[in-house]
Amino acid sequence: MRRSAWIAALLVATSVAADDSGEVAWHFRYSDARRESEASKKPLLLYVGRQHVCGLEHIVLEMFGDKNVAKLLNERFIKLKINASAQPRLAEILRVNAYPTIMIATWDGLILKKFEGYRPPSEMCEQLQKILVQTSKANAVPEKSIPKEISEPMPRGSGLQSPF
Repeated sequence: MRRSAWIAALLVATSVAADDSGEVAWHFRYSDARRESEASKKPLLLYVGRQHVCGLEHIVLEMFGDKNVAKLLNERFIKLKINASAQPRLAEILRVNAYPTIMIATWDGLILKKFEGYRPPSEMCEQLQKILVQTSKANAVPEKSIPKEISEPMPRGSGLQSPF
């Protein structure tokens, strides 16, 4: 019993990458990110990528490796990285058609913005700031909504590294 409590605590601790290094601290489980977003009332950023897409990891490093983008995301958003190769049902439910896809949703699941493809870090910061202003207004107009719960397989790996 004691060992299972320790294992559960370890899983929770490793489900989010540490953000002390200036890197984006990602969640890798949809349900964990949704719960944290709802509890903190912070918007949810969903990044959807695939394994074996030429150049995708470079795009991720450039878009999210920028210190200004990472700082803004770590302070003001709950971040979820989804590997569509390992979680195709989740990508289908979210209606992802291109990679990378970034969605911003309110804490209660309303999608405010969807980006497909690369965004330079300066444009990413500008768009994220606009979305923060939009989420602070009561009259935000959503594009659609994301489900509260999705049955999902545990991503491969320890959670310390990106699953793709």
